[in-house]
Amino acid sequence: MKPKFNIIISVPEEEMARVRREAEKYADTVSIKVVAHNSPEETQGRILLRLKSEQLDSLAQWLSAALLALGSDSEKNRDYEKALAYYLKGLEYNPIPKDQDTAYFLQNNAGFSFNMIGDYANGASYCQKAIEIDPARHNAYKNLGISMEGMGSYIEAAQSYITATKTCLPGFWRAGRTYRHDS
Repeated sequence: MKPKFNIIISVPEEEMARVRREAEKYADTVSIKVVAHNSPEETQGRILLRLKSEQLDSLAQWLSAALLALGSDSEKNRDYEKALAYYLKGLEYNPIPKDQDTAYFLQNNAGFSFNMIGDYANGASYCQKAIEIDPARHNAYKNLGISMEGMGSYIEAAQSYITATKTCLPGFWRAGRTYRHDS
């Protein structure tokens, strides 16, 4: 059985019925609770997404962004398998041409999470997809280096780490920091 994800979104009250109908399309794996702006759920800070009327035409895009956020939160808690489940589900909803940032980070973060559970081959595959989406970002090159190192491909790992350092924005220190699985 596939995991079911719970997401609460806040929308203008006049849009609630339409958004609930749209949300039903995703009911097999995502439970979407739709609440009105300024509702008790929203004022208590339990809302994951607060959408404006003009944003509601791309609910799938927003779901993928929400799943990216949930995955990132799980990753921060070192629950890489849960993070991976969120990222992979987010990829199902993400139309790449519409939201390249979310698509990039879903692919990259899935690659990182695969690395953290020791599945370096899948990690490499997802990192390479992220690089195809945006070769100017350093994150996926760094994570691809981790994948290559984990598979014993040290020359490719070094090349990936060098590319990560070269593509890193000036002053962005994290590209030079690598993960050591054996530490």
